[in-house]
Amino acid sequence: MLVPTFAFLFLLVRGVPVLLYRRAISPAQRLPFVLASAVPSLSIIVVITEIGTAAKKMNSDIAAALVGAALLSIMVYPTIAGFVLQQGPGPEPASGTKGSITPG
Repeated sequence: MLVPTFAFLFLLVRGVPVLLYRRAISPAQRLPFVLASAVPSLSIIVVITEIGTAAKKMNSDIAAALVGAALLSIMVYPTIAGFVLQQGPGPEPASGTKGSITPG
């Protein structure tokens, strides 16, 4: 039960602050941006858990759950973000452009 809890905490701690930029991001891109930002750095998680277990400050079960949650987050969050981006509306053309540019 710890792995889903830690995965949710990664989403909460790393993803929710992205909502501070909600005026700069279109509504269709907010959820994918939150999910992409919630992906933790696996190397940092592994190093922290290794140090914690070596110093006997972290239980090995907790360390394994943290690494598992990081792996789950790395696989699931970007996949969901890509799926949401594909389902959303297409990108809007930049202001000032009038269509596609063809080589002349």
